[in-house]
Amino acid sequence: MAEIPADLSENTTPVTILQAHMDMVVAVSDTSLGSNPVIIPVRRSGVLQSDGRTSLGADNGIGVAVILTLVCRHDFPHGPLRVLFTISEEIGLKGAGEIPPRWLAGASYLINTDGFHADTELIGCKGGCRETFSRKMCTEPVIPSYTAFHIGLSGFTGGHSGDDIDKSLCNAVQALACILSAADIPEMRIGSFRGGVGFNVIPARSDAVVFAPIEKSAPFTQLLREVGGRVLSEYQDRGTLSIKRCVSPDRWWQASFQKEVLQFLTQLENGVCERIPETGAVSSSCNLGRVLLRENMLLAQVMFRCDKRRQEQRMLARHSALAECCGFESRMSGYHSWHTAPDSTLSETVCQAYEKLTGVPILRKTAKVGLETALFQEKAPEIQMVCLGADIQHAHSVNECVREGSAVLLFRLIQKTLTALENGGKPVGTPGRF
Repeated sequence: MAEIPADLSENTTPVTILQAHMDMVVAVSDTSLGSNPVIIPVRRSGVLQSDGRTSLGADNGIGVAVILTLVCRHDFPHGPLRVLFTISEEIGLKGAGEIPPRWLAGASYLINTDGFHADTELIGCKGGCRETFSRKMCTEPVIPSYTAFHIGLSGFTGGHSGDDIDKSLCNAVQALACILSAADIPEMRIGSFRGGVGFNVIPARSDAVVFAPIEKSAPFTQLLREVGGRVLSEYQDRGTLSIKRCVSPDRWWQASFQKEVLQFLTQLENGVCERIPETGAVSSSCNLGRVLLRENMLLAQVMFRCDKRRQEQRMLARHSALAECCGFESRMSGYHSWHTAPDSTLSETVCQAYEKLTGVPILRKTAKVGLETALFQEKAPEIQMVCLGADIQHAHSVNECVREGSAVLLFRLIQKTLTALENGGKPVGTPGRF
């Protein structure tokens, strides 16, 4: 949190807050699992990406870089500024939740830099709810006459559970649960199941240890491959289904526990739930982000995003009923949606500044995701807010990349907007093409 004075001491322009989050989703490639790789940025034809071993951190490192460049150059007309860098955005907007309302007080405008498209001004966002479902493990000793197999899904695209949710990408956790649920030999038993890295990340990999009687091993593995082919063919991206014998654990899941866990994982809503009829845009969505074992408890982490309270209530009610049916307990945290007036001074100033820079109108949209602006609005409802960004693709995955020219455009757009706000909301300069 910092305050930057206006370029002129007698300036009486309203205060503008520039905001970004510092944390990132850490994704690593299959070959880097178990290591501690560093981020190595690579430039290829005007695109910045990692070397393929990790996610890049453009979400929201690009926003941090743009804001730092603006305040360090300090060579353009602007009113008084406040700079806000938050932490823990990717795990539930926790940093934004700790900002004192008194620090926001007195500001008229706030520009958030967490957008993913340089040609778009976001004037609203979805509410986001994170649910953690838990159930105590129920296991029993393995029967010696069974063979253990390691089943793995890997190499899928993964991605952002909001921005990528409508791209028909494989959710490796739910896909594996569907494969095991459909491999319907009654003797099959599960020894372990895990996958995913977090609530807001579409899982790119998952794995399980399963058992079948020795005499049924060959037909069972063939059945898994057939079922796996059918399940995975429904997705746009392609990965690998691997089945290989492995060392047998000492215990496996009790039959009733196994049945209820698979029912829970396969029946949770996942992907796009509702669209806006007029435009086809995503209105509500859900992501089964992670399944893991912690202190003898099986945990499932789910995030859903909604435009409206009624959608939140419907999703919570459905998940609550499913959890009760399958023996899970749940806890929830989240934030509501944010919407701002498209004809506000800040929004109009951004639109005019963008058209002066590029010669074309900016797009106005509501974000597919939740943004920290939702919490800032609750603390300071009088502040006009927009969200801008650079062109980021495949966020939250090892394929994350950003177009460098779009970061420069973001810098110039904010710079021109700040100068226009100092000038009473009137952008200076003649129309051009960036």
